[in-house]
Amino acid sequence: MDATTRRRCGWLVALAVGLGWMVPSPVLAKEKVTLPAMVTEAINAAFPGARVTEAEWERDRGVMTYEVEFMLAGQEFEVVVNEAGLIGKVSRELALADVPAVVRTTCEERFPGGKIREVEQQEIRAVCLFGTYALLKEPVVIHEVEIRKADGRKAEVVVDAKGKIQRQQTDDDDGDEDDEDDGDE
Repeated sequence: MDATTRRRCGWLVALAVGLGWMVPSPVLAKEKVTLPAMVTEAINAAFPGARVTEAEWERDRGVMTYEVEFMLAGQEFEVVVNEAGLIGKVSRELALADVPAVVRTTCEERFPGGKIREVEQQEIRAVCLFGTYALLKEPVVIHEVEIRKADGRKAEVVVDAKGKIQRQQTDDDDGDEDDEDDGDE
């Protein structure tokens, strides 16, 4: 590589880092986290009686966020809150009896004879956009479902609130985009 090419590459790397494109994300804190008052207030307002059990901070695409786990009415929740107190995501494990019928039906149709093993419901309220949190007009609810297929292999799917599969991965996926040859399409 000649000097001109090295200079151009150096300039592009500097630009990419400056724009946050190549910054490793997220960066997690290793020390005990003290939550800012706005974060605590947001959690208490949205989830009265929540008892925080664990918290970590991270910088995600330039936005300082806190992942906070808490117990409420015997159930564990995890929320992602930015430093201004805006809740971006709420996650919780669902008991199998609480899995929405549309999610259960979609999984049963996609994997006949399979058994749902675990379901995590996520309500996405805001997204990281251009270095800030952008509030969504309507929260997006998705369900991450782990299934043991009839043949004993595992499948993981993401199902939206309307029952449409958004993403799927099975034990027999080979990591490529086109899994028609994998026998699971």
